Amino acid sequence: MASSAHQTSPPLSPPPDSFPHFRQGDVQIILTPVEKLRLHSDVLRNGSTLLSTILTPDNAAVLAKKALADSTHVRFRLELVDVSKSLGESPGRLALIKDRTLTEPPTPQKLDANGHPIRSRDASRVSMYLSSHGADPALRPVLGAWKAVLGTMYGQEMHVQQQQQHDDDDDDDDDDGDDEEAGGRHDLGALIRSASTILDIVDYLGLRSNIFAPLELALLANEQALWQSIAAAPIAWAELGARLRSFPVWREAVVHVVGGWGTWEEEERGALDGRVRALVEGKVEWYERVKERLETRLLEYRHEKLRFAVGKEPGKGKKQHEPDVFYWQAQWLWSDWLARRFREGMGRRARDGGWRLYHLIWMGEWADPRTQKMVSPLTPSSMKVVTAIVDEMKAELKKMVASFMTSTLKLDQKEKLVERLTSSNIEFRSAPWYSRGLANKRKKKRQRVEDDLQLLPDENDKEEEEEEEEEEEEGGGDDDDGDDGYLH
Repeated sequence: MASSAHQTSPPLSPPPDSFPHFRQGDVQIILTPVEKLRLHSDVLRNGSTLLSTILTPDNAAVLAKKALADSTHVRFRLELVDVSKSLGESPGRLALIKDRTLTEPPTPQKLDANGHPIRSRDASRVSMYLSSHGADPALRPVLGAWKAVLGTMYGQEMHVQQQQQHDDDDDDDDDDGDDEEAGGRHDLGALIRSASTILDIVDYLGLRSNIFAPLELALLANEQALWQSIAAAPIAWAELGARLRSFPVWREAVVHVVGGWGTWEEEERGALDGRVRALVEGKVEWYERVKERLETRLLEYRHEKLRFAVGKEPGKGKKQHEPDVFYWQAQWLWSDWLARRFREGMGRRARDGGWRLYHLIWMGEWADPRTQKMVSPLTPSSMKVVTAIVDEMKAELKKMVASFMTSTLKLDQKEKLVERLTSSNIEFRSAPWYSRGLANKRKKKRQRVEDDLQLLPDENDKEEEEEEEEEEEEGGGDDDDGDDGYLH
């Protein structure tokens, strides 16, 4: 008896008169035999150019008083057909049925005075015939995309579905499938397929309202899952980001495309918009010139102790060179290591554009004094001296490659390291949809956001502010000092 008191109550069902089911709704949209939406024709006509041509008075059923008394208000009936089993493919279409035959809009299926479809006596139930796809669980994400788009007409918040993959040998049907630690991992392609499906539905319906902003916010809400998805398929995301007119998404993708240009086949590069490809190729060409200068500097690098002006300094004898012997040994370690890496094909001519070489230098993994010990045996004290000199060289060389290893991505590379150079600076004026009007509008919006996000004064300055307020009350303070505690 005690255990029954702690039983979990069943989840509350949605209010009976809210999206996606309104009691007074006069349009029934059948997504599956068990999932039916009941919406308002006025809302759908105002929100969609396609539906405005379908939901016309000529296509509406004239309901009898008995039907109205029984709360039957359905005057239009649409069914979802031709749905693919994969996100990103065909999202289907809203078909109107007549005599069990699929017809393109605007030919409607007639309704009788009771709001029911008119069918011949020997005809089977057309809704089951058309919507049998609803029994397939693989289609749930596609149906979710339809509900997300239709919901925006009612001011519903949009969500982009993020699926998870599981190992093939995991046959458990537990609820733990949503937990990555229980064997699941995010499907990095699900986000782009979901977003692409939503945009396809938007184009098909011809939505009048701007759905780009809600969809962009829904994508950005996925945070690192979004950035990881972009890293996995940057060329596809560059196309979708331009289609969505989302600068954060598009910029992130283009940075990846520039950094990994040598890894993309020509067929993949051909998927880029002409203007975007010209931008990427210009960035890549500039990068090549800069990397050539960098690698020349790496080849010519010497420790500060070994630098001298050729032809300007007098020659040194044996005794003068003896104190520098450990510096020359450290220098040999660097020169030998770099030559071997170039021989292996690393550097700007590699497919990764030099990322691996610069990353090793950045991480200080380019030399090991134990290598020097095998070439020229050293005492422990000498080993310490050479190691200290190598550490000094590592610090200087790290500064030389710093500009290439500083990423401009929003991706947290501690979670997912991408092996490509991601330091490109992509500006809004480079976007395919850029115009001066949009730039000015974006600039004003950014200024409003910055004004709203002004940093509060430091807590340590609280006493100073109180003293300033007392001075103002006594004799009045200077207005020029009023913003000292704020960062603009």
